[in-house]
Formats: sequence, structure tokens, C-alpha cells
Amino acid sequence: NLETIEEIIEPEGDLSGYKFVRFEETKQLHYIPGKVVAKITKRALYVLKSEEEGKPAFKISDMPSSPIEKGIATAMLLAWILAEKFVYHIPFHRTIQKFKHLGVDIKASTVSGWMKQCCLLLLLLYDKLMAQVLAQDYLMIDETPIKVLDPTEPSGTHLGCLWAYYSPLTKRVFFQYQRNRGALWPQETLKNFKGYMQTDGWVSYKKLHLHNRNIIPMNCMAHARRKFDEALLHHKELAGQALTIFQKLYAVEAFARENNYTPDQRFNLRLEKSVAILSELETWMKETVKKLNETSPITKAIGYTQ
Repeated sequence: NLETIEEIIEPEGDLSGYKFVRFEETKQLHYIPGKVVAKITKRALYVLKSEEEGKPAFKISDMPSSPIEKGIATAMLLAWILAEKFVYHIPFHRTIQKFKHLGVDIKASTVSGWMKQCCLLLLLLYDKLMAQVLAQDYLMIDETPIKVLDPTEPSGTHLGCLWAYYSPLTKRVFFQYQRNRGALWPQETLKNFKGYMQTDGWVSYKKLHLHNRNIIPMNCMAHARRKFDEALLHHKELAGQALTIFQKLYAVEAFARENNYTPDQRFNLRLEKSVAILSELETWMKETVKKLNETSPITKAIGYTQ
């Protein structure tokens, strides 16, 4: 009952001496933005009118390649479902509801099977992306906990972790999902990495360079600043003093961005401006922490930054 579109594919080469017999038809489910249609690919079949030495008895073109061999879903339909899920964050069951409104009833297990096969194909791109990112000599790494549906757990979920490996110079990133925040995962991923690794102050990152001496660890000023921002409610004046110093540091970076500084220019600017600001922050922290309660938020912020 679906609208139908047709594509006719003729055999390549000289067809003289052949007569048309029939079309070999392959029907697939296809997507055109806003509607689902049935796409019929007609491959013209030709046979020789009379036997001629050296000529095959018949000619027909090959079926165009498809992401899922002999599957009814075209590449366009599969790409749309992937975009719905991973670009627009629409769960599969809602996409399936859309199909029903468009006159097509597809089982959830079928869509899941399609997506699994697509993801296996996309692993080829993922492996290339991962290799390109890890070939850089400067990475930013962070991890985010995420609840994952898990029927084996009493609560129905387990707390997994999504790791992000970002190359600032190429602006490329790849993600890895693992079941926990264990240091084992980044250790394995970065076993051959050489260069600078920038992270927050989480303890697992501190161990990485012990497993790979080619890693030069660096910390993140944004995470350090965040601790003082959180301490504002309890120590407005002191936290405000720290944040004022951070503002000076950020002003240097803003100047470099606005003037499109190269990495070398930015390095020299930091030597000229940022080192003095960091020294000011270090002196302020050492003097301030002497006056504070060990369990106060501002003390924790100073300890984290140090």
C-alpha cells in the first residue's frame, strides 16, 4: 500500500545482438524525508538473440551494494534512523511509532538488528578516528558516569562510564564506553600514547604516567576554578579573590584566541603573562590556607588546585 519509486539500471557495455527479456525486481524499504516509500530497483535482463561465440548468453547488471546484504532497508533509511537516535536523541521506540504513522509496522527487534549491523560497519571509521586522535601529542581526557539499562541488576540499571579522548589541535574526539571508572581502561587505550595528557585531578589519571612513561600529565585550570566557584556560597570574599586571579589567567587565553595566535605565539604569551599570574595564585593559596579550617570548602578548593 506504499507509494512506489523505481530505479532502472541498464547493463554496461554494448547491447547490440541482445534482446530485452524482463526486469529482475528487488523491493526495499526506502526513506525520503517526511515519508517512507517502497523503492523498486529494476535490473534489465538481456539475452542473446542468437548464439555468438565469445558472448555470454545473457546480461544483467549487479544489484547495487547495500549496508545490509539482502536487507529490505536502504542506506538512506538506515542513515535516517541513525540520525534520529544519535543526532536528535530520539529513542528507537519513538522512531518506530513514526513508522506506524507513516503506514509501516516494523518490530523493535528488527530496527535493533539493523542498527547493530550498521554500527559494526561504522567500526571501520571509528578505528581510523581513534588512531588519528591517539597519534597526536596532546590529548584532553575526561569521563562521565551514565546509567545503563541492565536486566541483570536488581535496580534494572548499572552505572557505566563514557570516556572522551579529545585532540584540541585537530578538534577530533572518540568515545569509549566501559562499565566503571577504573584506571585499567585509559591505561589500555593509552598504552602506546606519547605526549601531553590533560585531565582533572581524579586519582586514576595520576597513575597513568606510571604505566606509560611517555605520558606527560597536565591538569585543568577549568576544574580548579570550578572548586572555587562552588566555595563562593561559604566563603564569598576568599573565593572571590581566587576567581579574580583566574579571570586574569582567562583574559590571557581570550587575547590569544581573539588574535588567532599560533601555538608558539600562545606559548610565548603564557611565559610573559601567565607564569606571573600562576605565581600570584600559588602565593595567595599558601598564605590563605594557613588561616582556614581543614574541612572548609575553600580549603578543599585550594588543596585540589595545589
